[in-house]
Amino acid sequence: MSTTQEKPRLHYVPTEIESLEAALSSASFVIYLPKGLPEGFGVSRIRHHFPNWVPRDRVNPRCDFVEVRYADGSGREIEVLHGFFSRYIGVHALVPNDVKGTFDVGGATAYWMSVKAQSTAVVNGRYVPAQWVPGFAAVAWETGQDEDSHLYFSMSSHSLSVKELQVIAQSVGPA
Repeated sequence: MSTTQEKPRLHYVPTEIESLEAALSSASFVIYLPKGLPEGFGVSRIRHHFPNWVPRDRVNPRCDFVEVRYADGSGREIEVLHGFFSRYIGVHALVPNDVKGTFDVGGATAYWMSVKAQSTAVVNGRYVPAQWVPGFAAVAWETGQDEDSHLYFSMSSHSLSVKELQVIAQSVGPA
């Protein structure tokens, strides 16, 4: 009888954070946040994501990221991610050309897209988007490096347009 040991699933583990001050002290990098949000938006959730494959006591993990969600009273939301992870920069290359582009944020090239993947397919052993749906906006760019690791910033929303996110992007800086 053969026994097969299942490999552990590698993923990021979110930890709820009570305040922006607590997030600033828990991250392994200087957090950037938008300062020019539309009127009525406030912080609705803060999470620090850390990979389950790295020991938590490692002094400088260079692999964590912080998620801050902003919402207004009418149900509109903006998701902000900053750290050693980018949900959108790698996907940008796969997005159809007519719903993506670039713009400048403080000298950095930022990538925008106005669709998201609804389903995926496996091609050559990799998951790739199979269907794109509108009604979504995202922008992302590199904010710097820490030794050999890249820091990324991204914003996404189902209720704001790419143009609105581009305006907000110009206000992003150290918290």
